Amino acid sequence: RPLVPVPDTVAALIGELEPVDHQLTEALAELVATRRGVRIPRERWDIEGLDPFYRMNLRVVAADGAVVAEGRDIAAIRRSQLEHSRGEVRRAAPSELARAGITRWDFGPLPREVRVKGAGLDLPGVPVLRDAGASAVLETLADPAEAARVHREGRRRLLSIACVRESAWLRRNLLREPAMLLVLGSRLGREALVEDILMAALDACLPEDALAVRDAAGFEAAETRARAEITARARELEALLAAMARELSAVLSAREQLAKPGLAESRADIEAQIARLQRPGFLLRVPPRWRSRLPLYLRGIAYRIEKRGGRLPKDREAVRELTGLQSRLDEWCRKHPGTEADTGALSEYRWMIEEYRISLFAQQLGTVGPVSRKRRERLWEESTAPGAGA
Repeated sequence: RPLVPVPDTVAALIGELEPVDHQLTEALAELVATRRGVRIPRERWDIEGLDPFYRMNLRVVAADGAVVAEGRDIAAIRRSQLEHSRGEVRRAAPSELARAGITRWDFGPLPREVRVKGAGLDLPGVPVLRDAGASAVLETLADPAEAARVHREGRRRLLSIACVRESAWLRRNLLREPAMLLVLGSRLGREALVEDILMAALDACLPEDALAVRDAAGFEAAETRARAEITARARELEALLAAMARELSAVLSAREQLAKPGLAESRADIEAQIARLQRPGFLLRVPPRWRSRLPLYLRGIAYRIEKRGGRLPKDREAVRELTGLQSRLDEWCRKHPGTEADTGALSEYRWMIEEYRISLFAQQLGTVGPVSRKRRERLWEESTAPGAGA
């Protein structure tokens, strides 16, 4: 009501806008809050609903003046040019920082930043190691967030090669309990789960700074630590999987109760939740803080099934709300290639949804902190803000 009539409000406020170094909607929200006392959450700004006429037309122009991309959707333009721009940066990067087939650190230190210059290019680049399966590749990337993620994966690959004997022993001896594999292996398989354990154990031996380890001495220190810790860390992860198997077994035993009429939405929601919790590579992808709570999330599902009697209307209402929260997250990731919900800036919000499920269906298990709507919305705004990271 304080904004009605809207045309008059626009006319009164538009003249007060000044150039700022953030999005127009943020500037407008700040102005409306200051002048009219109304706070408009970021998601209420329906940018997608604007007519194309109101969107700025953007062009990507090559060094020779040729237009290589054009449109009004900057995210779509970025997606279309992503691989091309990576290739251009690789070609223009210093030749001494380009090499394939690396299986050990037998090269000099990697600078934190280099200048990448070429036809139409002059920008900072970050030399990184990229995981190439059986080896690593040395290359240069322009996006700092992508560089941090890729370099961590490359260092982890070199560590796995350096710890080949320890890894071989663990591959033979991990996950040998048939009951555990009967529950967990049916979805992912023993081999995939063992590899996930090994990669997660090695990752825990790396410095928290994703761009750290830039020379032979730094890698040697990481290798020494990995050799000493990989077995114990792998066994800890195996124990976590055992706990997950016990909780999931209880869920599967109770799942038949969801086959009754009227429970199709709840069953589909639960199946989707289990699939998200057990995505390929989940031990490596999920931050340790949340990984330790995976068995509890599964236990929460079992409690939900047990308590479904007399709660069907509430369960349906919760499913609709949860579907909206998850769809928003999935849509954001779809529109921003390279973004992962399990990790990075979106991680807190993604796992807050799991904590919210606990508050809805298994309050007795407790949450790690507040999961109110206000808290969730603030997390969403923080994690999707420009510059929040990958």
